[in-house]
Amino acid sequence: MDNVSKFVASLPEKDRLRIIETLAFIRGGQTSGLDIKKLKGYADIFRVRVGKYRIICRKQEPYRFIIIKVTHRNDTTYNF
Repeated sequence: MDNVSKFVASLPEKDRLRIIETLAFIRGGQTSGLDIKKLKGYADIFRVRVGKYRIICRKQEPYRFIIIKVTHRNDTTYNF
């Protein structure tokens, strides 16, 4: 089990379901309607806001994203 799966599994059910749904949209290339922003200083790294959580992902192709990290928003969220 990778770090993303472990973190998501440890979340309260309500938050876990929202993040799993958002991850499915991202993996399917459906980013319209998501709160997604490109991170400054990176050419292909984006963050998706899901309540108090952030999904960090890398864009590989026009509609393909690789999930790097899912974490609670804090001072170290964008240190990777």
